[in-house]
Amino acid sequence: MKNLPLTLLGLCLLAISCESSVEEGSCDLICSTPPADYCAGDVASVYPALGACVQGDAGPECLYTPAVIDCAQDGLVCLDGRCVIGEVDPCEPNPCDTPPAPACEALEVVTWAATGSCAVVDSEVSCTYTEESRYNCAQDGLGCIDGACSEIIPDVCEPNPCTEPPLSICSGNVVMEYLAEGLCVAVEGMAQCSYNPEPYDCEADMSVCLEGACVPVECLTPEDCDDGLGCTIDECVDNTCTNTPDPGFCDNSVFCDGEETCDPGNTGADSDGCVMGTPVDCDDIDPCTIDTCDELNQMCINTWDPVLCA
Repeated sequence: MKNLPLTLLGLCLLAISCESSVEEGSCDLICSTPPADYCAGDVASVYPALGACVQGDAGPECLYTPAVIDCAQDGLVCLDGRCVIGEVDPCEPNPCDTPPAPACEALEVVTWAATGSCAVVDSEVSCTYTEESRYNCAQDGLGCIDGACSEIIPDVCEPNPCTEPPLSICSGNVVMEYLAEGLCVAVEGMAQCSYNPEPYDCEADMSVCLEGACVPVECLTPEDCDDGLGCTIDECVDNTCTNTPDPGFCDNSVFCDGEETCDPGNTGADSDGCVMGTPVDCDDIDPCTIDTCDELNQMCINTWDPVLCA
């Protein structure tokens, strides 16, 4: 090698590049055009910018040795020969490995494939499993129970044996009437019945609850007994109305006009049922006296008048 600069000589000795001006038969290629980097799955093959100039059978040639990088080890993906951050595909690997449990359709057992198809719907993973098999248990004289062919066990609740409800009861003034047909539940092969009551408030139709039934009555409260008369005391006693006259209501506190009474049946009664009293008769049958009623002292005064007897 003559007239070769020291720096270029070093590069040639390192098999990185060789000037074309070297002697015939020596390494005379500049290896600066590597192949394109590429991906094999998530493994990147990255070539160096400069290759090695080597003597081949046909003469000098460039040798490029790629660096092999497993992108997946760093949670990356390979794109165009480079490790880059990529979107995570929720369907890779396929998460659809939990098919529905075998189920019954009438007398047939239906099963689904162990692995389903994965799709992303509205940012959520959706798994779809195709039907794998269908077997009719009836051909073995069996029924289908919980996704398996099983011996048919008679249903103690078919037909419903719960047709004898309890008698209606009273809860306060509310009738608790039980439905004619109850709910049947099989427990250890035995039918157990339960009945739900329907409440009805007897007050809604002026009744009281007696022995599980609404019985019509005359009254529930004193207001139900109001006869519209002010001089009577209206009461509801044992669901029966009483309207007792109250003499004190009609008293006008005047002595001389007589004692007022509560007598609603009297044709002379006013709107409150009161009848005016008969004025006090102070006549002493003595022609020689002046007979007067003293309101202040609530008494009769018979004053002798000589003029009357002259």
